[in-house]
Amino acid sequence: MRLPRLSELKIPLPRKQNRRRAVMGLYLLIGLLVIEQIPRTVFGWAVHHDFDTHPLGRPYNQLVRVLNIFVALLILLSGARAAKKWLPRFYAFMLGLLLFALWGAIWLACVERSSMFAFQLSMWHMFFGRLAMPFLLAYVVQHLLVWWPGSTRIERRAGVAFTVILAVAFGIGTLFTILGGPESLPLLAVHRWLSWILLPALALHIVLERRWRAKPVQVGTARAPDPATKFSRRDVRFALIVSVVLPFGVLALAKHSVAMPEFLLNLMPLIESTPTEQPSYHDPDPSYERPFGPSVFAPSRVEATTGKLADARWVQQSKSCGYEGCHVDITKTWALSGHRHSMNPFVQKAVSLLQAERGTAAARYCAGCHDPVNLLTGQIRDGGSPVTGIDDEGVTCTICHSTAHVSKQPGNASYAFGTSPIFFRRGVDRSRYLMTVVFLDDHFSEFKHDRMFEDPAFCGSCHVHHQPAEINPRELTVADKIGEWRAGPHSKPDGPKGVETCIDCHMQPETESYQQKPVHMHRFLSSNTGLASYYARDPAWDDYSNYFHRGVTDLKFTHQENLEMAQANLASGVVTMDVALVAAPVAAPSEAGDPSNVALDVSIANVGVGHGFPAGAHDLIDVWLQVEARDARGQTFWTSGVPDDRHFLPPGTVRFGSEWADEDGNPLQHHEIWRLASVRNERRIASGATEHERVAIPVPAGTAGPAKVRVRLRHRRFNQAFVDWVLADGTTMPITDVQDREVEVALP
Repeated sequence: MRLPRLSELKIPLPRKQNRRRAVMGLYLLIGLLVIEQIPRTVFGWAVHHDFDTHPLGRPYNQLVRVLNIFVALLILLSGARAAKKWLPRFYAFMLGLLLFALWGAIWLACVERSSMFAFQLSMWHMFFGRLAMPFLLAYVVQHLLVWWPGSTRIERRAGVAFTVILAVAFGIGTLFTILGGPESLPLLAVHRWLSWILLPALALHIVLERRWRAKPVQVGTARAPDPATKFSRRDVRFALIVSVVLPFGVLALAKHSVAMPEFLLNLMPLIESTPTEQPSYHDPDPSYERPFGPSVFAPSRVEATTGKLADARWVQQSKSCGYEGCHVDITKTWALSGHRHSMNPFVQKAVSLLQAERGTAAARYCAGCHDPVNLLTGQIRDGGSPVTGIDDEGVTCTICHSTAHVSKQPGNASYAFGTSPIFFRRGVDRSRYLMTVVFLDDHFSEFKHDRMFEDPAFCGSCHVHHQPAEINPRELTVADKIGEWRAGPHSKPDGPKGVETCIDCHMQPETESYQQKPVHMHRFLSSNTGLASYYARDPAWDDYSNYFHRGVTDLKFTHQENLEMAQANLASGVVTMDVALVAAPVAAPSEAGDPSNVALDVSIANVGVGHGFPAGAHDLIDVWLQVEARDARGQTFWTSGVPDDRHFLPPGTVRFGSEWADEDGNPLQHHEIWRLASVRNERRIASGATEHERVAIPVPAGTAGPAKVRVRLRHRRFNQAFVDWVLADGTTMPITDVQDREVEVALP
């Protein structure tokens, strides 16, 4: 479809120039409206995310609409005589902002990326670029309106090339102010190179224009150029001064921590283009059930400094921490972690059983650690609307980093949720790069929870599990990793590596791509192979996680790779095993064919785990010895602990963990904490301790020797009975060989 020529349009306007201005303005307005829809389309197609729920969705849409109005007004006002005096200076200022963005791109390629200057410069680069480009596009439209009829073909080609480069660079930059991303992303490389060739392209256009206009024969010079569409030398000097002074202002902010003047803070509503919103808290309505006392979170021990329910809008949205290219690696590894998947189908199934038997309010006991968003926002109630599926973020950034303090007696979600979350400092609640630039010192200072995070009591607020009287009057302690750590060698200065806290093992430092310095990665390395394998089955979960990844190639960022890391960690030697022959077999089998016996001593030592092994829900875990004896011909003559065709372990298997039983002695296979009366057959290896197991292998008469006996210490996150109850689709959890030994035994 061919667009109509300006001369073909018959619009009843008093002057031909106004007619052209209106038509080109209409074209530009349509183009801006199309650009407004790009993020929504990209989100739906590329990342399967509704743009309207994106933290920057609303301010972006509102800003584009405001810019559309401004651009339309500029086009209309440019025909007025009074506007011709101030429009050139306004456009020159916008050119200065664009030049600042170009210089900023060059500076960013030369300075150390971990510096505060580079951080602030990149943020201002995004902001000024987004602010200046729409108005410069409006200038280009005005420029075309006046100069196109009187220009030559070579001038038009050079001008069109410059305009296309400008538009593509602007389009990619607009997407990156929404999507973010570090340097190695190919689109960002295209954006950078196009930005750098803008000035040479503009210089070529000006040289060609002067060269061809110097010739005596000119085409279409019936009228003089409009002053509003031509930069004078004074305007260019003004733009250059603006572009040079601004980086030094950013440098001063970075080097000397200059506070933002109050008048800039008062301009935030104009910069943000959306009303700022402070975090809100509210009392529950009268229908909110409180069967366990006045606390809105009981029987969980969560506290809120306000004692009220929180606004769901800001408790969630951990994804926004990675959108602007700041904490991309951290957000991505968190997206794979057990914290992000804390309300997984295995937990949901057990909680549903609790709700069915004890009421919905009883589930708040589990929600304090497994589903804090829905607990803090009051959705754990009859008729509530809990967040589930991909959008359920589990333990979010806000939950940990807005914790004011933790109880001295950890357990059962004994943390206090703060009233001033870092993401909403001074009411800037959505646009992350504006927040970090304007309130960067506040952002960093509120993150200074290092001492609290280094205290194992912080992790113990959830990883210590006492039964409250409201749930089970026996008040048993079923998990106490912090107590186990304190009793073990890793909490002592004379331990294997000195004092090692939770984060030393579970949040090992890795280099973050943006800051290029070690940070504690948030994959929370553990033995939880079950969740990684479950979520690795569906590519949608990897797509969600990969969205936060921007060019970091040396880290593991899929659920399958996360599973492999967990398995490698299990088999890394944190638990060792030795197998030794205890005694030689008897001289010979009897005439009746009674077998002789081979006795092996299996020693299993917990040398590298700071708490007991196995950890986690040890009533649901499978850790066992699998023994296989083969004769000289390689034929197996005895086994123990080999899973059957249904993936169940046979009777007599040497197992580690515990068994739960109710008051009648019946086994509990579904983690029914409210029914738990006794813990039976508990066998776990304390930190620094060694467990011995005598394995007697019967040798049938006539077995050819020497025999080879393979002993494996194996790990499976959930036993098959529990998996069948939750999934009912034949799935089994992956089995990891923690240790694998083979010994040769001489037979008579």
